[in-house]
Amino acid sequence: MKMKNVIYLSLLMMVGLFSCVKDEGNYKYEAIRDAKVSFETYTVNCFVHDEVKVEPKIRFGEGDSTDFSYEWRVDYEVVSTERVLEFTPEQAKTYACRLALKDNRNGKVYSGTMSVVAATVYQSGFSILYEEGGVSKLGHINLPGVSQDEEYHAYYDLYREANGEDMGSEPVKLVQHFFWNATNYCKWSELLVIQNGGQGPVELNGNTNEKEVLTREEFVGGNPPENFKLVSAFYPFYMNIVLSEDGKIYTRFFNDPKSMGYHSAAYNNVPVYINKGYKIGQIIETAHQYLKHFLLYDELNGRLIHVRSAYYTTAEEYRELQYTGTYPAGFIPVNNLGDYELVYGAAYGGTMQGSTKYALILRDGDDWKVETFGIAANALGVITLDALDKCQTFSGKTDGYVTDRSIFRILRNRTYIFFSGGVNNDELYYYDLSTGKSYHYTSLNGRAIMAMHPAEGNKELGVGLEDGTFILFNVEDSVLKAGEPVVLYEQGGFGRIAYVIYKYKLSGRYM
Repeated sequence: MKMKNVIYLSLLMMVGLFSCVKDEGNYKYEAIRDAKVSFETYTVNCFVHDEVKVEPKIRFGEGDSTDFSYEWRVDYEVVSTERVLEFTPEQAKTYACRLALKDNRNGKVYSGTMSVVAATVYQSGFSILYEEGGVSKLGHINLPGVSQDEEYHAYYDLYREANGEDMGSEPVKLVQHFFWNATNYCKWSELLVIQNGGQGPVELNGNTNEKEVLTREEFVGGNPPENFKLVSAFYPFYMNIVLSEDGKIYTRFFNDPKSMGYHSAAYNNVPVYINKGYKIGQIIETAHQYLKHFLLYDELNGRLIHVRSAYYTTAEEYRELQYTGTYPAGFIPVNNLGDYELVYGAAYGGTMQGSTKYALILRDGDDWKVETFGIAANALGVITLDALDKCQTFSGKTDGYVTDRSIFRILRNRTYIFFSGGVNNDELYYYDLSTGKSYHYTSLNGRAIMAMHPAEGNKELGVGLEDGTFILFNVEDSVLKAGEPVVLYEQGGFGRIAYVIYKYKLSGRYM
């Protein structure tokens, strides 16, 4: 009982003590000053080693901007305490940038995030495969529309620069390809370098030129087929295909490309089976990587094979191409070429995942023909023929232009096929599919033409010469009509050029 009384008295004394403290009424309340951080654009594109400036748009509550501090973090690291972010990307990657705006009066923090996507200057432009001193090398030409100073720029030996080693030897071909998935539509492309010596064919990152994987490592168990020698490859949506020198083809399948990525499946090391047997001489690529089919030339049976590649349920359906109607007089059947062999085949026109046209240059000794046909978007191995489709004599032969060394390249969204010719393969011509006539464009004066490829838009043509010179020609209609060649750019120093392609920044373009 006494203990309870002691506690009670103690409480009364404490209450009395606090009641004696005078209330001065001097309370200080800080107003909440709402602020908002936003950006003019939430993605800034730039090149590696270029300075980036990001100025945020800040709305201060009641217009009061005093007593605020700034903290910029790039990939979680504090890089600046200024309002405007200034930094220089050192790698080709996407940088996550966050601005924290702190009200120093009350400690409240407001924030906003954006991204800086840094690419190298090699993401688009002309890629040049060349040989120098017995070593395969990779070069690059930037066009003015890509360069910061709107000038052409040439780069040499990029594989060694990126990887610190020689790439290989005996260069053959370049193949650019993309892999689309739901989270990264514009992922960097990859570049397949086909070469016979050294480490053999190798896949490179299309943005940095760093080695990704060797083709021989991409087969099941890392074991390529015996005597496999890569000569060509194609990368449609649900499957990839590689062609060996012996005419056999090997594939890999993606049942859900939207959730997969580069090299996420292995090539079968058993060749594809096709009825009647086959020896594939060419993969006739489509105008777009994502068209729903592509064609193979079977030189064993003298026929074209239609391959579906649109959906996981129908990819790798192989059908002998055919026409269900009556061929026009003189038309060479696509499923029975007879004594004719395919010299060159290419798709042109059409739309991504839509219908397209094809042009074939066929040869039986000195008898050369050109014929065209169409394939509808969802066709199952059947061609269409319209009023303009026909088989006609190739004037490039009758006019005495082509030789066994001639190379060909179609302008995808136009009606021209450019080709080389002459005794030294140093003459540049073009054939007009709409008129059936061949025309001389220019002479390279003894310098053999080794490769050619149009730039995006098909108004410029890049040509690689045996002496290591790259020349970019204007091939617009007005120039062709005038009959005088127009050189836009010329650059030497690429050893002996083996192959040239235009490298696209984004997928879905004419390939």
